[in-house]
Amino acid sequence: MERLADGELVLEPLEARHAEAMYAILCDAELHRYLDQPPPASLDALRKRYEYLERRASPDGSQHWLNWIVIPAHGKPIGFVQATVEETTASIAYLLARNEWGRGHATRACRLMIENLIAGYGVRRLTATAEFENTRSIGLLERLGFALAGDPANVTLTPTERLFVRLAEKAAAESDGRHAD
Repeated sequence: MERLADGELVLEPLEARHAEAMYAILCDAELHRYLDQPPPASLDALRKRYEYLERRASPDGSQHWLNWIVIPAHGKPIGFVQATVEETTASIAYLLARNEWGRGHATRACRLMIENLIAGYGVRRLTATAEFENTRSIGLLERLGFALAGDPANVTLTPTERLFVRLAEKAAAESDGRHAD
Protein backbone atom coordinates (compact mmCIF):
# COMPACT_ATOMS: atom_id res chain seq x y z
CA MET A 1 0.00 0.00 0.00
CA GLU A 2 1.40 3.34 -1.06
CA ARG A 3 1.32 6.93 0.12
CA LEU A 4 -0.60 8.88 -2.54
CA ALA A 5 -0.36 12.61 -3.30
CA ASP A 6 -1.60 15.15 -5.83
CA GLY A 7 0.24 18.29 -4.71
CA GLU A 8 -2.61 19.63 -2.57
CA LEU A 9 -3.50 16.46 -0.73
CA VAL A 10 -1.72 13.44 0.74
CA LEU A 11 -3.29 10.05 1.44
CA GLU A 12 -1.23 8.25 4.09
CA PRO A 13 -1.81 4.54 4.69
CA LEU A 14 -3.77 4.28 7.93
CA GLU A 15 -1.79 3.29 11.01
CA ALA A 16 -2.68 3.07 14.70
CA ARG A 17 -0.76 6.31 15.29
CA HIS A 18 -3.52 8.17 13.39
CA ALA A 19 -6.12 7.27 16.00
CA GLU A 20 -5.60 10.30 18.21
CA ALA A 21 -5.97 12.81 15.36
CA MET A 22 -8.98 10.98 13.93
CA TYR A 23 -10.74 10.41 17.25
CA ALA A 24 -11.91 14.01 17.61
CA ILE A 25 -13.23 14.00 14.03
CA LEU A 26 -15.02 10.66 14.41
CA CYS A 27 -16.69 11.69 17.67
CA ASP A 28 -18.82 14.21 15.78
CA ALA A 29 -22.22 12.52 16.04
CA GLU A 30 -23.54 14.45 13.03
CA LEU A 31 -21.04 12.63 10.81
CA HIS A 32 -22.71 9.34 11.75
CA ARG A 33 -26.18 10.44 10.69
CA TYR A 34 -25.92 8.38 7.50
CA LEU A 35 -23.51 5.70 8.72
CA ASP A 36 -24.25 2.21 10.00
CA GLN A 37 -21.97 2.57 13.02
CA PRO A 38 -21.83 4.93 15.98
CA PRO A 39 -18.84 7.11 16.90
CA PRO A 40 -15.90 5.20 18.42
CA ALA A 41 -16.45 4.15 22.03
CA SER A 42 -13.02 5.45 23.09
CA LEU A 43 -9.63 6.47 21.77
CA ASP A 44 -8.28 3.07 22.82
CA ALA A 45 -11.05 1.27 20.91
CA LEU A 46 -10.25 3.31 17.78
CA ARG A 47 -6.53 2.60 18.14
CA LYS A 48 -7.26 -1.16 18.39
CA ARG A 49 -9.49 -0.98 15.30
CA TYR A 50 -6.73 0.77 13.37
CA GLU A 51 -4.20 -1.83 14.54
CA TYR A 52 -6.52 -4.51 13.16
CA LEU A 53 -6.93 -2.66 9.84
CA GLU A 54 -3.14 -2.35 9.51
CA ARG A 55 -3.24 -6.02 8.42
CA ARG A 56 -4.46 -4.69 5.06
CA ALA A 57 -6.20 -8.00 4.34
CA SER A 58 -9.08 -10.11 5.59
CA PRO A 59 -8.12 -13.13 7.75
CA ASP A 60 -8.75 -15.51 4.84
CA GLY A 61 -6.78 -13.29 2.42
CA SER A 62 -9.68 -12.89 0.00
CA GLN A 63 -9.95 -9.10 0.48
CA HIS A 64 -7.49 -6.22 0.51
CA TRP A 65 -8.38 -3.65 3.18
CA LEU A 66 -7.02 -0.32 1.98
CA ASN A 67 -7.46 2.65 4.28
CA TRP A 68 -5.88 6.07 3.88
CA ILE A 69 -5.90 9.15 6.12
CA VAL A 70 -6.61 12.35 4.15
CA ILE A 71 -4.16 15.16 4.90
CA PRO A 72 -4.32 18.53 3.08
CA ALA A 73 -1.40 20.94 2.69
CA HIS A 74 -1.77 22.23 6.28
CA GLY A 75 -0.67 18.80 7.51
CA LYS A 76 -3.53 17.93 9.87
CA PRO A 77 -5.67 14.81 9.18
CA ILE A 78 -9.21 15.67 8.09
CA GLY A 79 -10.74 12.26 7.37
CA PHE A 80 -10.27 9.01 5.51
CA VAL A 81 -10.95 7.17 2.28
CA GLN A 82 -11.06 3.41 2.12
CA ALA A 83 -11.61 0.50 -0.21
CA THR A 84 -12.28 -3.18 0.21
CA VAL A 85 -10.94 -4.96 -2.86
CA GLU A 86 -12.13 -8.45 -3.74
CA GLU A 87 -10.89 -9.83 -7.06
CA THR A 88 -11.54 -6.99 -9.55
CA THR A 89 -14.22 -5.12 -7.55
CA ALA A 90 -13.63 -2.41 -4.98
CA SER A 91 -16.20 -1.07 -2.56
CA ILE A 92 -15.23 2.44 -1.50
CA ALA A 93 -16.14 4.71 1.40
CA TYR A 94 -15.06 8.12 2.64
CA LEU A 95 -15.56 10.49 5.57
CA LEU A 96 -14.28 14.03 6.13
CA ALA A 97 -14.61 16.42 9.04
CA ARG A 98 -17.62 18.70 8.54
CA ASN A 99 -15.50 21.86 8.61
CA GLU A 100 -13.68 20.53 5.51
CA TRP A 101 -16.81 19.91 3.42
CA GLY A 102 -17.21 21.85 0.19
CA ARG A 103 -13.49 22.38 -0.43
CA GLY A 104 -12.98 19.62 -2.99
CA HIS A 105 -10.92 17.42 -0.66
CA ALA A 106 -13.27 14.42 -0.89
CA THR A 107 -13.33 14.56 -4.68
CA ARG A 108 -9.53 14.77 -4.93
CA ALA A 109 -8.98 12.08 -2.30
CA CYS A 110 -11.42 9.66 -3.92
CA ARG A 111 -9.94 10.27 -7.39
CA LEU A 112 -6.43 9.53 -6.07
CA MET A 113 -7.68 6.35 -4.42
CA ILE A 114 -9.63 5.23 -7.50
CA GLU A 115 -6.63 5.78 -9.81
CA ASN A 116 -4.51 3.68 -7.43
CA LEU A 117 -7.13 0.92 -7.22
CA ILE A 118 -7.28 0.63 -11.01
CA ALA A 119 -3.53 0.84 -11.66
CA GLY A 120 -2.24 -0.99 -8.60
CA TYR A 121 -4.91 -3.57 -7.83
CA GLY A 122 -6.50 -4.27 -11.22
CA VAL A 123 -9.92 -3.02 -10.15
CA ARG A 124 -12.45 -3.02 -13.00
CA ARG A 125 -15.65 -2.24 -11.07
CA LEU A 126 -16.17 0.22 -8.21
CA THR A 127 -19.15 0.33 -5.88
CA ALA A 128 -20.32 2.61 -3.10
CA THR A 129 -23.47 2.93 -1.02
CA ALA A 130 -25.22 6.07 0.11
CA GLU A 131 -28.37 6.80 2.04
CA PHE A 132 -30.94 8.25 -0.36
CA GLU A 133 -31.25 11.38 1.83
CA ASN A 134 -27.46 11.99 1.82
CA THR A 135 -27.41 14.39 -1.11
CA ARG A 136 -23.81 15.50 -0.45
CA SER A 137 -22.51 11.94 -0.75
CA ILE A 138 -24.64 11.21 -3.82
CA GLY A 139 -23.34 14.40 -5.43
CA LEU A 140 -19.76 13.31 -4.77
CA LEU A 141 -20.40 9.89 -6.28
CA GLU A 142 -21.94 11.48 -9.37
CA ARG A 143 -18.93 13.83 -9.76
CA LEU A 144 -16.72 10.72 -9.60
CA GLY A 145 -18.67 9.07 -12.42
CA PHE A 146 -20.77 6.65 -10.37
CA ALA A 147 -24.35 5.89 -11.38
CA LEU A 148 -27.23 4.35 -9.50
CA ALA A 149 -27.13 0.57 -9.92
CA GLY A 150 -30.14 -0.85 -11.67
CA ASP A 151 -30.05 -4.23 -9.92
CA PRO A 152 -28.09 -4.40 -6.66
CA ALA A 153 -27.80 -8.22 -6.84
CA ASN A 154 -25.65 -9.90 -4.18
CA VAL A 155 -25.51 -6.69 -2.10
CA THR A 156 -27.35 -6.30 1.19
CA LEU A 157 -28.75 -2.79 1.58
CA THR A 158 -30.94 -1.20 4.22
CA PRO A 159 -34.31 0.06 2.95
CA THR A 160 -32.87 3.60 2.74
CA GLU A 161 -29.53 2.78 1.06
CA ARG A 162 -28.77 2.92 -2.62
CA LEU A 163 -25.94 1.20 -4.51
CA PHE A 164 -23.81 3.19 -6.97
CA VAL A 165 -21.46 1.66 -9.55
CA ARG A 166 -18.63 2.88 -11.76
CA LEU A 167 -16.74 0.81 -14.31
CA ALA A 168 -12.96 1.24 -14.47
CA GLU A 169 -13.06 1.75 -18.26
CA LYS A 170 -14.96 4.98 -17.65
CA ALA A 171 -12.40 6.02 -15.04
CA ALA A 172 -9.50 5.39 -17.44
CA ALA A 173 -11.17 7.36 -20.24
CA GLU A 174 -11.80 10.34 -17.95
CA SER A 175 -8.19 10.29 -16.73
CA ASP A 176 -7.05 10.48 -20.36
CA GLY A 177 -9.27 13.52 -20.93
CA ARG A 178 -11.83 11.51 -22.88
CA HIS A 179 -15.38 10.78 -21.78
CA ALA A 180 -16.88 7.33 -21.96
CA ASP A 181 -20.65 7.13 -22.06
